Amino acid sequence: MWSQFMKKYLLSIVFISSLMLSNLFAQAEITSRLSDALAEASKDNSTIRSLVILKDQVDINSLDKQLYETKATLEERAYIVITTLQQKANTTQGALIEYLDNKYTDEVSEYRSFWITNMVFVEAVPTVILEMAERNEVAVLDLDAELAWDEPVKREPAAAKIPGGIE
Repeated sequence: MWSQFMKKYLLSIVFISSLMLSNLFAQAEITSRLSDALAEASKDNSTIRSLVILKDQVDINSLDKQLYETKATLEERAYIVITTLQQKANTTQGALIEYLDNKYTDEVSEYRSFWITNMVFVEAVPTVILEMAERNEVAVLDLDAELAWDEPVKREPAAAKIPGGIE
């Protein structure tokens, strides 16, 4: 009697442990710059612009090899590559888009789907970003930092023209 109880107890511990470990390893990578932004935004629950890259990506190298072997024309290559990328995004982004639709306006202020890289741009509060990191279809979350123009090195008029010089 005791041994049956112990077997069931040990099996349940192994089962629960395996579930916990699978969830631990399923977590998406959060880049250090997004992690820093999450810490800052958590103070006042402000939104963060992030890029959510999905795990399931088109194997471009295999597709290229296949198109090369079939001697596809440029038009055929373009059509096949574009439709393959769009189909991948359509079949893999649905659950994430539905999740974002449910959070829209309260916790998600904006999101946009991209098929070329199979990624979704999301502007949301930190809790939503962290919840997305737990999703199985997500591979990497990164900060969508706004780009700034390079400042000029000098802010003075150009030197006078030199006869025969390079302009």
